Amino acid sequence: MKTGIILPLVTAFVLIISCGEDSTGPSGADVTPSTLSLEFTGDSSKAGENSTTGISSHTALSIAVSREDETDSQGVCEVTASWTICGEAAFKSYILYRSESSGISSDPSSATVLRVISDVNESEYIDSDVEWATQYYYALQTTDTNDNGVWSNEDSISTSGTAPTASVLSADSVVSSFVDLYWSSCPDDDFDSYRLYRSQTPNIQNDTSYAVRICTVSQAWDTTYTDGDVTPNLTYYYALMTTNSKYLFSWSNEISVYVDSTGGTLDNVAGVAIAPASIGRDVVLTWIAMTDIDGYKVWFKATSGADWAEVGDVTTNAFTHTATSAGYYVVTAYKGTSSSAGYSNEVSTMPNQINATYTIWDNHAPPNEHSAFIFGATAGTTGLAPSISFIQDIYCFDGGWPESPCGFYSGDVAPFGNGNHTDMTDAGSIFGYPTGSWWTTGYIIPGDVIFCELSNGHYVKVYISSVPEHATQPAAHGIVFYYDYQPIEGLYLFTTESVKTDM
Repeated sequence: MKTGIILPLVTAFVLIISCGEDSTGPSGADVTPSTLSLEFTGDSSKAGENSTTGISSHTALSIAVSREDETDSQGVCEVTASWTICGEAAFKSYILYRSESSGISSDPSSATVLRVISDVNESEYIDSDVEWATQYYYALQTTDTNDNGVWSNEDSISTSGTAPTASVLSADSVVSSFVDLYWSSCPDDDFDSYRLYRSQTPNIQNDTSYAVRICTVSQAWDTTYTDGDVTPNLTYYYALMTTNSKYLFSWSNEISVYVDSTGGTLDNVAGVAIAPASIGRDVVLTWIAMTDIDGYKVWFKATSGADWAEVGDVTTNAFTHTATSAGYYVVTAYKGTSSSAGYSNEVSTMPNQINATYTIWDNHAPPNEHSAFIFGATAGTTGLAPSISFIQDIYCFDGGWPESPCGFYSGDVAPFGNGNHTDMTDAGSIFGYPTGSWWTTGYIIPGDVIFCELSNGHYVKVYISSVPEHATQPAAHGIVFYYDYQPIEGLYLFTTESVKTDM
């Protein structure tokens, strides 16, 4: 760190410790805790139950389905919980809890109460309300006649069954009243079928009663389908269920498709602008809102010749991108699989690249040599640091550093402190934006890249070319440099280059 007068960055860490009552209930129970154990007692030879078109499911897997919705002999998914009985006369009840996450005794309200048992000799419960391929946690609370309670150990069990590999569903361009759909193939040896559902209501996997099964495919390699039973100017939702020979299933992603009678293209987004709220690395983009669309995609590239990369998907006409460098932005709109015919107007956070080279000299140079500098948005100005009329941003001075004969001083730092305040930091290995500690005096060596925060709210990036001796005064040294100027006030984004490629 090349610092003289340091403006420290202070980070405060506050550790807040809160104390409250025990969430597990009363303590001091007059009964001893039971020891709980679990056993899978179901029949997993056919892991599932019969389903009809109103299939209930979790997003990825859970309840199994029957082949072609026909009744078939089904396995039974159940877990038997058993425990040691309480031997105290003060016994009142056993309360059995189940959860899909651990720590039941710490927060019983997050778990399901399976049963409250008042018979002290009852020590078993068969839980048949469980699903395949799911991990469950159980805990038993024993209470006494004073409503105090103690907890058993917490035990866990995973029900059997492995769901098939889920497919990724996509749709090609929509033409008039046809939707071309395709999906990734299932690689599993126990593959049974693909079942493609369509609905005008989203979240098909949560309730297929609102959907129509439009095809069933029994070959794993057969991964395309054309839906010709759609109406233009409507939005449809599609999801694919993959089933296996164990009657388990997995859902694909759900996609929405807008059937556009105009040929599948939307108007281009207009009015994209960088909002004044942009600051630091946060680029706030806004644009003119469009009607009858699903959302917008925001695209970015760091150089003019690069490909566009998607950085945002929003439903409103604003987006904040936390960038790692300056660059270019465009926006497109979409509705289902239809999108804008082209990109919006392009906006940029690129800095002004000032290619002129400047030299300022330290305090050992002849008095007429320029020693101070003002950063302009399109060009810089050198001047004399001792001059009261020259209001510099930085100046060159010998600070007595062993690493270099001279360095940069902030324009308001003595001995020539009549200028503007400028904070500086080394770029290190990250050249797109500043990350280090800020300083106001520091030595400079050739090859340095220095970020400066100016008093007018703008930032510059300074490239150091050399630190030469003065031709007539060997004790004197200068700093030769050029710079980039970020014209958007408050933003400190620059290119990722350590030197300018066109120099």
